[in-house]
Amino acid sequence: LKFRKNIGFDKMINDIGSKRGIEYIILQNENKIIASNKPVDGISRLSEDNFLKGAFDNNLTQTREVFLGDKKVFELVAPFILNGEKLGLYRVGLSMDEIVSAENRMYRRTLIISIVLIFISIVVIGIIVSNQNYRLISNEYKKIQTFTGNILDKMTQAIITSDLDGTLRIFNKAAEELFDLKSADVIGKKVKDSIPEFEKYFQKNDEFSNHEITFKTAEGENKFFNVNKTLNYSSEGKPEFITLVVNDITEIKKMELKNRQNEKMVAMGELASSFAHEVRNPLNSINMIAQ
Repeated sequence: LKFRKNIGFDKMINDIGSKRGIEYIILQNENKIIASNKPVDGISRLSEDNFLKGAFDNNLTQTREVFLGDKKVFELVAPFILNGEKLGLYRVGLSMDEIVSAENRMYRRTLIISIVLIFISIVVIGIIVSNQNYRLISNEYKKIQTFTGNILDKMTQAIITSDLDGTLRIFNKAAEELFDLKSADVIGKKVKDSIPEFEKYFQKNDEFSNHEITFKTAEGENKFFNVNKTLNYSSEGKPEFITLVVNDITEIKKMELKNRQNEKMVAMGELASSFAHEVRNPLNSINMIAQ
């Protein structure tokens, strides 16, 4: 008996049952447990369990989940047939700890992946909304820029704007015609390099209006300008840009000069007429006396 236990059927069951993950190996017939790798309390009898009885009667290999005490076990049952004789039913209980652990890991990974996907979705939605807002703002900015540009280009006054360090930012069409310069050539450059005669007006943070200056062109012609200076402030109330509005009043000055000359000629005519009248009166008297 001792020799048989060391080398026989019981030894095989014990060796297999000692492997990790195997809860029990049982060979049982309708009446009793024939062999087991370890004592199993509360194991169901074949005659009392319809699942076992069905597998035994129909020669089926089946699986199910059962509880061994408070522990869940995955059980496989198969009939044991030797030399055509059905001797009993094998029952192998496999631990579900690895499956439960794998499920928990899967749940944790699923949860982490779900959180990551939700975060990515939020980020993507935020990017999409930001891009839409950016496009809307860009379109509005382009409309405002185009609208402002059209207004500036339609103005008859020359508009010149620079930041506080003297870099030109706005140079409208009237300014191009007035100074014979292209805005593309002067925007981004210093005032002193483009219109040095106006550099002094961009050096002080003061404002003035109706300031008349004389400007000599490259051809040597004198031109008269009326200049208004304003400061543009930032949202914090600090000066940010300097704007000059320049009106060419050369023709007005010429008209004024011509009008003054005409007034002088009219005055001289009136003086001559009055003088002739005053001289003619005594001459008429002398002429009458002489006659």
